Amino acid sequence: MNTVMEWLFGAALRRLVDYRVTARMRDFAAAMRGANMHVFFQDRELRYKAVISLQRDGVGIELIGRTDEQVLPSLERNAVIAAKKKVISTGEAGDCEVSFVMPQGATVFAMHIEPTRGPDGNIEGISCLAVDITRMRSLESERRRSGDDLETTVQRYETALRESNVTVFTQDRDLRYTSISNSLAGRAVEDIIGKTDEDILTGAGRDVVIALKLKSLATGNPQNGEVAIRYDDDARPRWFDLRIEPLRDVTGYVLGLAGTAVDVTGRKTDEAHLRLLMRELTHRSKNLLAVIQAMARQTTRHTNSIEGFVAQLDARLQALAASHDLLIKEGWHGASLSELAELQLQPFANYVDRQVALQGPAVTLGPEATQALGLAFPGIVRNGVIEESPNLHQLKGAPMAQVISTALEERKVECAKVGVSNDADVVAAGIAAKHGKLDQLVRVWTLGNGIGFGRYPVADGVWEGGHIVVTLDPNEKFCGCGGRGHLEGIMGHRAMRLRFLDMEPEEVFALAKTGEDPRCVEFALLWHRALAAATASSIHMSGPGKFYISGVNARFVNVGVLNRCVQEMVKMSSLQGYVFEIVPKSDDMALVGAVVNALRG
Repeated sequence: MNTVMEWLFGAALRRLVDYRVTARMRDFAAAMRGANMHVFFQDRELRYKAVISLQRDGVGIELIGRTDEQVLPSLERNAVIAAKKKVISTGEAGDCEVSFVMPQGATVFAMHIEPTRGPDGNIEGISCLAVDITRMRSLESERRRSGDDLETTVQRYETALRESNVTVFTQDRDLRYTSISNSLAGRAVEDIIGKTDEDILTGAGRDVVIALKLKSLATGNPQNGEVAIRYDDDARPRWFDLRIEPLRDVTGYVLGLAGTAVDVTGRKTDEAHLRLLMRELTHRSKNLLAVIQAMARQTTRHTNSIEGFVAQLDARLQALAASHDLLIKEGWHGASLSELAELQLQPFANYVDRQVALQGPAVTLGPEATQALGLAFPGIVRNGVIEESPNLHQLKGAPMAQVISTALEERKVECAKVGVSNDADVVAAGIAAKHGKLDQLVRVWTLGNGIGFGRYPVADGVWEGGHIVVTLDPNEKFCGCGGRGHLEGIMGHRAMRLRFLDMEPEEVFALAKTGEDPRCVEFALLWHRALAAATASSIHMSGPGKFYISGVNARFVNVGVLNRCVQEMVKMSSLQGYVFEIVPKSDDMALVGAVVNALRG
């Protein structure tokens, strides 16, 4: 009887313990539901016995009974197994990090490994806690990058201020200088810190400066003003454009002042000189108008119609303008090609230094020197007008053919044709000329900062092959034009740098080649599939044939991989017979192509 009672009591006690353990585990899982954690248990052979996921039930069931040799990726397997075996052999807990390719992308886990012991104290296996630290590692990388960027920005800021005529300073409420970027009033920076304007400035300018600063302190509002400051050792004053703002703490209390002093002495001098020139110009303009009036009167004596009068007067005015140009140029004849290019690109000066390089020998274009002049620009180009240029926005709408033609006419340079083409189209024309295929269809992909698709001969219409849609993934939004799923958003150099903020494209393809980084391997395949998809679209629209690949990033192309991808997309027998050829980037070939397109008109 006692034995039965003991058995019943033990069974009830076990059920109570199991119930409470289950309840506690359920409460624990519910409390940690928001954390991406996984707990698992393995025996001494590292065979999975149980897996608990705090994300959702059922995760990891497929691991039960399997070993790490069977489930871990090859790049991570050896290190993880070694860490677990060390815990089993030493009986001491261990930690490691491991990267997995999950459905949502590459994921980094921090693993804490503990030995599990049986009733006799012997180690029976291990228990592991895996915590997703991908976001933390990403934030750490972003913090380091932001810190580096901030340090670089500060260094550039300080360098720019040292080389400029702008002085930035701060002062406390007693107007003592607490910082200053440059020397002022003939004094070094270290001689200014801790002193007031009363100590370092002289003359009437000092009173104006102090009055502006006191007013800003009293009202709490910014103040502006121009002031002339006379240095002790210089009889001429220096002019400064002052901007004063109150400096506040987090509560809004005014701690002092922050300000900038821009040396505008040169501008003041130029303004005075300009006023002198305007007076002289007014005098000379009256004389010139008198000459034009006399020319108009003389022209009326020899014409019998309005059309004839306009034509003759226009010719005489052009001759007068040409005479003035000759006087200014001191007998200059013809036009310097480099000077012509610089002059016409001047409206886009912000982009010239960064994206346009003017190189080559000194060439003078005489009246008889030019039959055709060809130019190339990125974007959609029609009838000599750059209608769109996503990678060179300031060129949008520029009537380049008309601008160049007008400039040549003004310099008395005769040019039968001026042609403006898409930059990829001139590469296609250059290839056609070099390979003797001026009577055939030539297609070329140009891979660089942007992606271009060039055709020869150029057909009428509006298209931009580099922006063809190659994926419906809404997350593919790296294209410079703002569109989603574009070829350039995947393959363009700028787009790749935006996608991999921690690596350059060269590093991405190098890691993809070695297989060290799954993320890079996956992107390299996406890169080739995108080019294959765009090529397949051209084959389906214009037929098979040879496709040339050029540009600085043609080095990343694996022709074998590209061919396999195209074979998956082009299946109809009549569309077979395509081939790829990589050609070196050549400025000479592009120049020839620009002229070929210009001659074709």
